[in-house]
Amino acid sequence: MRFTDTDGSIIDVYQAATQMTDESDQSYPLTPNRLLDNATGPLGYYGAFVANGPSDVLLTAAPLSGYGDGKRAVLVCQNAGLLLSANALAGYAHHHQLPFLVLAVYRGSYEDRFYYQMYKGQVTEPVLEALRIPFHIVDRIEDVAIVEEAVREATLARKPVVVLLRRAALLGDAKGS
Repeated sequence: MRFTDTDGSIIDVYQAATQMTDESDQSYPLTPNRLLDNATGPLGYYGAFVANGPSDVLLTAAPLSGYGDGKRAVLVCQNAGLLLSANALAGYAHHHQLPFLVLAVYRGSYEDRFYYQMYKGQVTEPVLEALRIPFHIVDRIEDVAIVEEAVREATLARKPVVVLLRRAALLGDAKGS
């Protein structure tokens, strides 16, 4: 991966993504905070960071990383991760009022071909409604502009906003095949 400087010019720095895992005794949010500080601070380190672990751990730590420094967090997961992390998500929305974007693959929708995913599609929207977490569904790749609007909504509402991405929106596949 090549990186660009803050003015957009390409620089000769190459790096693979930095992986943060739950089995390597890294602490959250300390590890991501340090990585983000070094990537955006005077040291000029660059990076692409991936946190890999249980959804409840990552949802508890990821949005806090860098928030005090004005950085924005984006959580990328499946809707199963949202369902497992409902308590943390509700706390961020109603107690801490932390704005961040959640991009969630919408498994269990009408286009999913696996029967064991179906319950997720049946309960995701009702759970988000019960938690009073704003959400949007992107059905087609042409509708992906909703992501920018969701970022603005999260900032204004001071709470997480979820964008549920159907298969066709991710793959441009209207038939889900």
